[in-house]
Amino acid sequence: MSANTWKSISERKLVERDGKIPSEWRIPSDKLPSASVRDVIPSARESGLFTARELEITDSLATDIVARLAEGQWSYLEVTETFCRRVVVAQQLVNCLSDPNFAALAQANELDAYRAEHKKLIGPLHGLSTSLKDQFRVKGLDATIRGYAGQAFQPCAEESTLVQLLHEAGAVIHTKTDVPTTLMVRSVTLHVHKHI
Repeated sequence: MSANTWKSISERKLVERDGKIPSEWRIPSDKLPSASVRDVIPSARESGLFTARELEITDSLATDIVARLAEGQWSYLEVTETFCRRVVVAQQLVNCLSDPNFAALAQANELDAYRAEHKKLIGPLHGLSTSLKDQFRVKGLDATIRGYAGQAFQPCAEESTLVQLLHEAGAVIHTKTDVPTTLMVRSVTLHVHKHI
């Protein structure tokens, strides 16, 4: 594959990924931390994009989220949308996303409807909003499997076993995040998602 080919694939993939992100979920450019800021963790909290309730959701442990969902304190759609919005902020700050999956909002809505109709949960992770590393295959999403351009624009027809198990337990996959090329190094250098 020539350098020009992988570069054009990378550029198209970035346009596709970034095109999925609603502009209203982004931190305005004038509120982004400067490039010299090393600790960007407080940025989501300081952005003004999240209510205290939404910050509580994304700062909670998975076990607490599942419990509060089961008790009906939070809706599945509310939790999933909050995590989708929070991951957009993470993307702006550290360029971590390989493939956002905002179709998860429809799945969360279905889980709310299922619980309302059947008065029970699908499984122990019913409604837990989850992100996965890019090496896992999720139906309908690309798995560039560690940043290989040749894997881009080939949505998966089948899911990894772990993904199947998560779905059977009721989890909602809201995004996929980058991993180092070939999983061989500690830092990420991916040409497809511009980690160079």
